[in-house]
Amino acid sequence: MKSRVVILVAACLLAGCSGNSQKKEIERVAYAYLDAMGNYRIEEAAPFSSTEARNTTIAVFLRLMKFADTAKLMENTPAEITITGVRILTDTTARAYFHKHTPIVEQTDSIPLVLEDGQWLVDVCIKMPSFMTDTIQLPDSVIRKQLEANRNKSVAQ
Repeated sequence: MKSRVVILVAACLLAGCSGNSQKKEIERVAYAYLDAMGNYRIEEAAPFSSTEARNTTIAVFLRLMKFADTAKLMENTPAEITITGVRILTDTTARAYFHKHTPIVEQTDSIPLVLEDGQWLVDVCIKMPSFMTDTIQLPDSVIRKQLEANRNKSVAQ
């Protein structure tokens, strides 16, 4: 009888420790992702993103950063990230709660994480508008015209 109680107590302690270590790992991954994204270091966020998030969110942000006004980005840094909580929802899903403070923005929100290939990864996936996924391409002349307009706008400022 005593041995059963000891085994039961040990199993409960082990399960509790496992949950805590998972929560610490989720917190670490969420912080690394949010810190990189919040400070516009998009490439650094990629290793902490799920495959789907890398193929959508990270890919789109990398493209958009080429056109970003770096002066405006600098005004909104540094970002200070605080993880305020972690909740494991299922064996393969979790949510990390955070607060983000920048010189311009105060944000309290949460992000989803998934267990992918044994690693917790942030799963923030933007939905691509249909015009971005359509196979129809704009003619090169239209693209050149828009790029030229953007250059002229930048020079005028």
